[in-house]
Amino acid sequence: MKLATPISILALVCAIAALVVVLIRPATQPSEEEINRMVDMALARKEKAYVQSLAPKMDRIYQDMLGPRYTTPEKTPETLGELFAPAISIVTNLTSGQ
Repeated sequence: MKLATPISILALVCAIAALVVVLIRPATQPSEEEINRMVDMALARKEKAYVQSLAPKMDRIYQDMLGPRYTTPEKTPETLGELFAPAISIVTNLTSGQ
């Protein structure tokens, strides 16, 4: 019977430690808003890097499609919307008959 006491004490210590971990852990986890903000920042960084690598290629494509009517933008595009704005205007002009 002497073995039961150390085992029960060990079980009690483990249970108390688990309870402490459960109570402390939620305070260290980021909130949903913080997680969303971090995800948005990471996506913005990846989008910017992708756009920067694709911008020279798209610039050449736009020069081939529009010829002398196309001028390279002064500011390098940073979002996909800015990168594909000339392509959207090309398609819009095609559909409107210009």
